[in-house]
Amino acid sequence: MTFPEDLKVQPDIPDINECRIEALHESGLLRLASSDQAIYDYYTRLVSDLLEVPVSLISLVDSDRQVFISKCVPDGPLKSLNGTCLRKSLCKLVVDAGATVKITNTQESEAVSEPGVFVDTGIIGYLGSPLITNEGHVLGALCAIDQMPRQWTAKEILILEAMARSIMLECRLRLKGNKLEELNARLESALHHKSDFLANMSHELRNPLNAVIGFSQILANHELQPTLREAVGIINASANHLHTLINDVLEMSKIDSGVVEVAEEDFEIRRLAGDVIEMFQLSAAGKDILLELEFNSECPTWMSGDCQKVRQILINLVGNAVKFTDRGGVTLRIEDDEMEPSCRLGESHQGTRLRFVISDTGPGLEKEEIDWLFVPFHQTKTGAKHPGGTGLGLAISQKFAQLLGGNIIAESPGKEGSTFSFSLGFKPAEASHVKAAKPLLPSNGRFDFGGVERKILIVDDIRVNRVLLKTLLSDSPFDFKEAENGAVAVEIAQAWCPDLILMDIKMPVMNGLDATRMIKSSMANPPVVVAVTGNAFDVDRERILAGGCDAFIRKPYQSSEIFDTIDRLLSVSLIS
Repeated sequence: MTFPEDLKVQPDIPDINECRIEALHESGLLRLASSDQAIYDYYTRLVSDLLEVPVSLISLVDSDRQVFISKCVPDGPLKSLNGTCLRKSLCKLVVDAGATVKITNTQESEAVSEPGVFVDTGIIGYLGSPLITNEGHVLGALCAIDQMPRQWTAKEILILEAMARSIMLECRLRLKGNKLEELNARLESALHHKSDFLANMSHELRNPLNAVIGFSQILANHELQPTLREAVGIINASANHLHTLINDVLEMSKIDSGVVEVAEEDFEIRRLAGDVIEMFQLSAAGKDILLELEFNSECPTWMSGDCQKVRQILINLVGNAVKFTDRGGVTLRIEDDEMEPSCRLGESHQGTRLRFVISDTGPGLEKEEIDWLFVPFHQTKTGAKHPGGTGLGLAISQKFAQLLGGNIIAESPGKEGSTFSFSLGFKPAEASHVKAAKPLLPSNGRFDFGGVERKILIVDDIRVNRVLLKTLLSDSPFDFKEAENGAVAVEIAQAWCPDLILMDIKMPVMNGLDATRMIKSSMANPPVVVAVTGNAFDVDRERILAGGCDAFIRKPYQSSEIFDTIDRLLSVSLIS
């Protein structure tokens, strides 16, 4: 007998045997998939070929039987056998010995207690090598069987032992693969549940916030005493700040969940950058600092890429620079980056790579602070002195930049000033493909219908949201009806034929998307349907628009978004 020196086989005493049986069942060898079966059948055929034997088996020894999980046998008694009782098992000898067993002739060997049981099956010469786990449990044997006496050579023993080890290695790899698949399935399930949780949380947070922001805007458009106007301003500013915090947390969660995708559209880079600068001009003027935009003359104007993510990166970086700079100024410089390859996300194309540089004269950053800048929820010493942030803006910006094939680099001399820069690649675009920007209508606008009655159906399960929309549009003579769920909305729409439906999506009884499909498919002249929803993900927007809605407004919204959408879809005129 031979025995691998690197493995210790436990003696077959009752407690150890229970562990061996448990290891056998955990190995999964007793329940092979068809793809796995082919692998083990390959080994038995290989044994028959290399050792030139008519029969080879992979036999597993349970508590009261042996099971053949793979066999290479000619026609005969063994062909129909899938296992035997242990009384007829030579492999049990291998399990008991924990090492290779070689028998020249079963009819003459002292190791065989009942040689007669092997006459009918033609098992005369026998060579079996143990199938041993890493823990030392012998699960069974790889067997080579001859139908006549056989003197087994040392080379044949080494070949069989090597193949037995290969089989166990295959088994371990398969087990690890199964565990990885199981873990992956659990991870996908966890991410799915997380996405559902985020969607639900977004809906639940955005609805009350929508009411706070909406009604504070309505109050601000009325004549108020100075103290009340200041109070309304504080309410609106606080609600908008809370909206920003919620967006940051949800955006980071979406990134971690892997649900953020890269979109591509044609846009004008100069207009995008100019819009970002304009957003912060009032804040910069209030601090008496200079806010400038510089363009390299060689920069193209029109390009194609994910302009929304580029905009968000610039908003975060420019906003931070203005926030922390009390004297001097902030500059956004955009230039052609000739030092970087003109590609994005590994794509090869003729395009342009732009370098964005945001520099300020605010307090500098120490090296230790720079190392922590892009860590979620972490704030620098300077950041801690300016309450109100989440510590997520830079982390989100860096994730977006990396998703687009770039990387934000922060630099600072230490005492004063800092610079944030990144490079991104874009495909070329034509001006004719870029949609013209349409300014949002003022929030106190009224519409002129030209003498034609306009009917609006407001659908939302939350009464406050319905009241808010009616109040926003109360200066115009719309005819309104309300519905608290999709089923009621379908009934009203079919009977009343509204011009426009402002449709919430997540509602009881029937959701807004199903209601929209029914309305669109059942009416000869279906109304325009605008989704007004708390769903936060871009994939929700795409799904909703693909489901039949004509436009999408995310809660909380600015009143100007409602007016602009109505003006665009109903072709009505604003009364200044």
